Amino acid sequence: MNNRNIENFMKLVTCRTGPEDKESCEDQYYRRTYEKLSAGKTITWNWNAFLFSILWLFYRKMYLAAVLVPVLTIAYYATLLLLSSMFPTEHADGLFVTSVFIFYIFPWLLLGMLANWMYVRHVHKKIDKGYHLCELKNTDGLSAFISAFIPFLGLISGLIITISDKRKVKKAKRLANFKSA
Repeated sequence: MNNRNIENFMKLVTCRTGPEDKESCEDQYYRRTYEKLSAGKTITWNWNAFLFSILWLFYRKMYLAAVLVPVLTIAYYATLLLLSSMFPTEHADGLFVTSVFIFYIFPWLLLGMLANWMYVRHVHKKIDKGYHLCELKNTDGLSAFISAFIPFLGLISGLIITISDKRKVKKAKRLANFKSA
């Protein structure tokens, strides 16, 4: 059974604390974004992802991407430095500065354009695992706040939250299977 629908998506994305609460601006934004992406659009702009890239990824619990972005960026810069030192030319400094500028901005532009698509895919994976079946506390901001000051500690707190959520999901799945049987 395919549980990937707007209702299950909004259960995991919403900021509301109860059914009587109105949708916030953020909730409406993700509802519109989900509809655009469901219609086949891949590129939508997300200012928060563009401006706060790694923190936004932590906030949205996409820890692997939050770790990979800086690692790949550093690896790219190290490769550029190595190549420019191995093959010096008269224009090497200018090329290095230009390419650093372009590829410093490029990952943030790319994340700004593809972040909503990445996030919807991330939530779909959670729906497939059954996260929509249980009530989870909104702890997104905790790991993002911690990672702003101490990145490694932010990753650890994110992993702890994820493990806790997985245990709640397993319990909700058992209850759902018990009720359906």
